[in-house]
Amino acid sequence: MTKPLEPWPLPPPIMTEPLEPWQRRLVEEADDVMNRTKKLEAFIHGEIFDTLPEDEKGRLLIQINLMLALTIVLAQRMKAFGVEV
Repeated sequence: MTKPLEPWPLPPPIMTEPLEPWQRRLVEEADDVMNRTKKLEAFIHGEIFDTLPEDEKGRLLIQINLMLALTIVLAQRMKAFGVEV
């Protein structure tokens, strides 16, 4: 399966200037997505997942991969405006 996710939320972001409102929303979205991703990851590694039909397992694996991709994009966007993640 996939490597377990790093703990989230991350330490306070390192910034050189105050965040604009849209930047704060982006940081909040990243935190929310990562928390939901960790919950889904825990479910996938749990006992119930193994009892699901194969097609549903496949959909959940696609979902977690998409969520992980979203966290990467959000982290790149934050880094672009000076938030080190």
